[in-house]
Amino acid sequence: MLPCARLVCVILAGTLGFVPQTANAQSTARKPAVFLRQIRIDSILLVFGVDSTRVREAVLGALREAGRLAPDTMGAVPSFDVDVAAPRTLGGMRDPAGFIRVEVGRNLVESGRSTQLQWERTFDRPSSPTWHEFSRGTLAEVLMAVNKYLLARNGGA
Repeated sequence: MLPCARLVCVILAGTLGFVPQTANAQSTARKPAVFLRQIRIDSILLVFGVDSTRVREAVLGALREAGRLAPDTMGAVPSFDVDVAAPRTLGGMRDPAGFIRVEVGRNLVESGRSTQLQWERTFDRPSSPTWHEFSRGTLAEVLMAVNKYLLARNGGA
């Protein structure tokens, strides 16, 4: 019985030696939550089939899945605004092109609570041969822009 007790003690001692320890990694600050305030889509894109409701729901879903959607829109919660533009020249445009602008915290600047946006970026959209093709890629391009914000090191922090 003594060798068995010794074996149990060795096993327990060995087990205690392998207690997982947390690494001394840099703590990452939690990125702030935002609320989706506005998605503006150029009217020509709407004419060529961009579904603004679908775009809004996809952006909401991305923010929600990332844990960045604020439960309330009051107080000091920064807004998340998306502008999808397709500028046209007076003579028309052979290959439609445009950009997506993402701004975080515009509401805080407008209310005087902040002097600058928390995060902003403009993403050029590649040109397409037709407005139909250009419009077809809008949802994917918007989600890529949102993803860039969500993955940014300083994404609102």
